[in-house]
Amino acid sequence: MNRAGRLRHLAGLLRPYRSRVLLMLLALWIATGAALVPPYLAGRAIDDGIRGADTGALTIIVVAFVAAAVINWGATYVQTYLINWVGQRALQDLRLQLFEHLQRLSIGFYSRRKTGVLISRITNDVQALDQLVTEGMSTLVSATLTLIGTAVILVVLDPSLALVTFLTFPVLLVGSLLFRIASSGAYRATREKIAQVTAYLQETLSGVRVVRAFGQEQRHRSRFAELNDQNREANMRTVNLNAAYFPSVELLSAVATAAILLYGGNQVLDGAATIGVLASFVFYLQSFFDPIQ
Repeated sequence: MNRAGRLRHLAGLLRPYRSRVLLMLLALWIATGAALVPPYLAGRAIDDGIRGADTGALTIIVVAFVAAAVINWGATYVQTYLINWVGQRALQDLRLQLFEHLQRLSIGFYSRRKTGVLISRITNDVQALDQLVTEGMSTLVSATLTLIGTAVILVVLDPSLALVTFLTFPVLLVGSLLFRIASSGAYRATREKIAQVTAYLQETLSGVRVVRAFGQEQRHRSRFAELNDQNREANMRTVNLNAAYFPSVELLSAVATAAILLYGGNQVLDGAATIGVLASFVFYLQSFFDPIQ
């Protein structure tokens, strides 16, 4: 089955729970929208409330700020609960389908396949899907909505300063694509190696009487140590990729913030922008990069 077929099958697992999926998406939209409000309100508080010495305006902005935080909390709670509820039900159905499928396979299939590998597929691979469904998909949708919402708000606030901010986005996009391509193969290798470890462990323990009878303990220890080393090396490749990517994102965030402060600071000094708008840009940039980091 190709990647598109696997995605269709995964989407099919969500079909019985489509009402909750729609409610989850609605909660995700609301949570993302509420999260985009505070940076704008912080800028308005600086310009209208603090610099304008308007206590009434500052009070209204603070109330709106708290209301946005409460809405974000409630929507995030609903979103998190529904994502995990739907994800666990879908993966439960997937495990049942896999178990039923294994029972229908021929005896010849099991003579050609290692039992440990099959166990690893049902446990470790499904666990990887658990992380994809409950964390990966929500993060992807939330980051996309945040990017679009942030871009629109920044353009409305100050088009020229927004253009300076957008210069970092292509770099982030290219880096993320390269990381995705490299990490895809690395994470697939980790799943294959842990499957080999599980298979060898199952076979060795199943035949431990034969191993002990023929004095093959040392050979099996050496082979298991070799497989374990390969598994560690595969996991270290993912560690190296993460160590290279996420600090780079943090560095890019710092560079973008410095560019905004430099260009926006000059605009503030020239009277072309306000301190509140500059502060809002910095807050929006941090809120965009924080989930990625």
